[in-house]
Order: sequence, then C-alpha cells, then structure tokens
Amino acid sequence: MHQLGVVSHNSLLSLSKTYGPLLHLQLDSVPTLIVSSAELAKEVMKHQDLNFCSMPAFMSQKRLSYDFQDIASVPYGEYWREMRKISIVELFSKKRIQSFGFIREEEVSQMITFVWGHFRNDEISPDLSKRTN
Repeated sequence: MHQLGVVSHNSLLSLSKTYGPLLHLQLDSVPTLIVSSAELAKEVMKHQDLNFCSMPAFMSQKRLSYDFQDIASVPYGEYWREMRKISIVELFSKKRIQSFGFIREEEVSQMITFVWGHFRNDEISPDLSKRTN
C-alpha cells in the first residue's frame, strides 16, 4: 500500500491507464481486484456479485467478530440473509431511524457550535478529526 502513495486513487488511476480497467493487485495477503470502468463495475456488482460479496477472512477479525458471526463480517449465506432481514426490520426501519433523530440533531448542533467557536476565534481550520472520531 505504501507504494501507492498518499493519494492512492490517483496512483490506481494511473495504473489503470497503463494496464487497463481491470487490475489484480496483491495488497499484503489479500488478492484485490480494481475495477475502473463503469461497464466492468456493473458486471462485477450485478452479475458476479456472489463471487465477490464476502470479505477476506483475517484471524484478528475472526476473534473480534466471534468467529465471523457479526453483521459486518459474516460470509454470504443463509445466516447472512437472516441477519440482513433482522437488521432491515429492527435497526434500519424508517420508524427506528426517526426515533433517534433527536440524537443526530443534537450532535450536528454541537458540531456547528464547535466549528463556529473556532471560526470566531480566527482558527479557520479546526482539527475536526478530533471531534468526528
């Protein structure tokens, strides 16, 4: 990854101009497919989805996710489909999202107050990463 440079997407664009819209890179121990054309991206995302839908399995992730049983790392299959159904109905339903609207409004208000305070004190570019992480 360090060879891709600070602006990695520019480096990948340069590689795709040289070698074509479909690149296979070995990023550490992970074989990675880089697709840089809309036509090929559609093929990968729509028609080859089952071949690319699961994330690579890392030992650290296995331990953190209780043997790949959390929603973010479970491989595609019956369990994934059940977790997705539960998530859509229980976590990401319109009613559930609206029920936490006041929290989002409060957080946005606090961020605006923070940025405005730095702007008024001539600190034009506050370090927002401390507030957003």
